[in-house]
Amino acid sequence: MSTQEPTPQDVHPVPPAEHEPALAPEERAEDVVEEPAEEIAAEAVEVIAEEDAISLIEAELAEAPDVIDVQDLIRERDALQMAKASLEQEVERLRKDRDEGLGRLREVSKGYRNLQAEMDAFRVRMEQRADAKVHHRMGSLMKSVFDPVQNLRRAVENPGSDIGVFGTGVAMVLEQFLSVLKEQGFREVPGVGAPFDPNMHEPLALVPVMDAAQDGVILAVQDTGYLLGDKVLQVARVIVGKHEPPPAPVEVPPEEEGEEA
Repeated sequence: MSTQEPTPQDVHPVPPAEHEPALAPEERAEDVVEEPAEEIAAEAVEVIAEEDAISLIEAELAEAPDVIDVQDLIRERDALQMAKASLEQEVERLRKDRDEGLGRLREVSKGYRNLQAEMDAFRVRMEQRADAKVHHRMGSLMKSVFDPVQNLRRAVENPGSDIGVFGTGVAMVLEQFLSVLKEQGFREVPGVGAPFDPNMHEPLALVPVMDAAQDGVILAVQDTGYLLGDKVLQVARVIVGKHEPPPAPVEVPPEEEGEEA
């Protein structure tokens, strides 16, 4: 579709406005100056209003203590996270200390059990050695009395007709027994002539004696006592002397003597 350009006949000049008077040069300059001043004034008013509004808002925020600052919240959150991390580290350290303590406790407990087992085994060994030593000593003692027992048996089986000879044989066997006891560490508690010792002697009777040197001295032995080393196996039953001064003589008055005469 083609467009038809207007011809010079179709173009009519626009007549000037009949009712619009021409302005003087001064009036047009004033209009040009006054129009921008009003806009600037309006803009200034708006700027001042905005600044006042901002100042009012800032004042309200400053006066309102309940208003929460985001930066403060962030700082508090960071502080809490740091405290949490520190607590977690402390908990972890305490857990490690606990585990190490439990480990040491288990080691000590195991060592104690092992030591207790060793002590029990040592005690058993000592008891076995002591029993073996006692049995060995008993065997040695019994072996040493075989000869005296055999001699005593011969004397009993063949007493003979002479009592004196038989008594001598029995005395020899007794000496042989005593010799065996001495070899094994046995000895008799001191008897006649020894001072009385309540740790080794049992008094059966107190016999008055005239001699002061026999006071507290053993006069006779009823049953012989025996010692093994320094230990009393059997106390000796004895009779002890007790010194008593003789009674003072009674003086007879001379008159009584004359009358008696």
